[in-house]
Amino acid sequence: MNEIRGIILTTIVCGVAAYVITKHIIDPIIEQKKLIGEIEDSLMFYANIYCNLGLHSKEKLDEASKKFRQLGTILQSKTHLIPLYNFFSKIRFVTKTSEIEKASKELIGLSNSI
Repeated sequence: MNEIRGIILTTIVCGVAAYVITKHIIDPIIEQKKLIGEIEDSLMFYANIYCNLGLHSKEKLDEASKKFRQLGTILQSKTHLIPLYNFFSKIRFVTKTSEIEKASKELIGLSNSI
C-alpha cells in the first residue's frame, strides 16, 4: 500500500513540475520565437514601404511605423517574461539578451525613420 502511495505521490509531483516548467518557461520561450517569426514576416511585408518612403500614403506609413514600434516593445516584454533568461542564453537555448535589445532598438529606430 505504501508503494502505491509513493507512486501516486511521485506521479503528482512530476505532473505539477512538468506543468509549471511548461507554463512558466517553455511557453514564454515559444511565444518569443513566434514573435521573432512575426518580426521577420513584417520586415519582408513592409519592405516596399520603408524602402520607398515617398511613394506611399500617410496611412500606410503610419501603419508600418506603428507595427515596427509595437514589435520592438513586445519583443522586450516577452523576453522579460522568461525566467532564467541569462542561463538559457548562455546554453544557446534562447537568443542572447544583447541581440534582443539590439533588435528592439533597431525596430524602434526603423519606426522612427518611417
